[in-house]
Amino acid sequence: MITVLFVDQPPFWEALNFQIIMVCAVVLIGYAFYFQRKRRRRSLQQQNVFTRQLIDSMEAERKRIATELHDSIGQELLIIKNRALLALSDLKNKKNVREQLDEISHTASQAIQGTREITNNLRPYQIDRLGLKKSLESIINRAAQTTTISFASDIDPIDNLIPKEMEIHVYRIIQECVNNIIKHAHATAGKVTIKRWYNRLNIDVEDNGTGFDVLLQRTQNERGIGLQGIVERTRFIGGTMRIESNPGKGTRVLITIKTYDRIDGEN
Repeated sequence: MITVLFVDQPPFWEALNFQIIMVCAVVLIGYAFYFQRKRRRRSLQQQNVFTRQLIDSMEAERKRIATELHDSIGQELLIIKNRALLALSDLKNKKNVREQLDEISHTASQAIQGTREITNNLRPYQIDRLGLKKSLESIINRAAQTTTISFASDIDPIDNLIPKEMEIHVYRIIQECVNNIIKHAHATAGKVTIKRWYNRLNIDVEDNGTGFDVLLQRTQNERGIGLQGIVERTRFIGGTMRIESNPGKGTRVLITIKTYDRIDGEN
């Protein structure tokens, strides 16, 4: 006689192994959500810090411009006015009139130069007059002439490859990169390379300075307003940015920007 035993198996969702797997899955999903929220919170905190720094920087810049206008241009215009009044008060004295006119001419020249410097800080005239390539070369040449750092550049023809409103951001990015080398890198050499590649501009700014720990800087949120400004400008114009640096081994800032065109002959 054959005996057939039927074993009543519980549904798979009641099995111990399945329950353990589900518990682990719930825990992993929970951890994923937790770290995602933590990452978002940290990103929001960094953005808020940058916003506060940016506002403070803007207010400081406005204060600086107001001070320059008052102390420089304002004082020089006052001198011109007083010199003119002195000349008018004694028109018969030709020697006095000539001296006053000479001083007026000299002071007016100083006022013009001061105005150019202020307006250049607001909107570099070189971009409109010379184009982006020569404007960037001017930044690098000026840095080489006014510091002990040996600067070099290798810039392809890049004029009219990006919209005009984006050129000022590229200009400020390179300007800030060069300033960072001068102020913080303790370098003896720096180089700016900008190459066209299909519909891309590849920017490479490097130095042989002291470098820094990129990971430590990110985790400790030690990014300064200058470097953060480069990051935000790059993001604003749709570019990507990478920093390569190690203590004692210099720094490279690598940026890629879309140009929305192709070089002649390329597919």
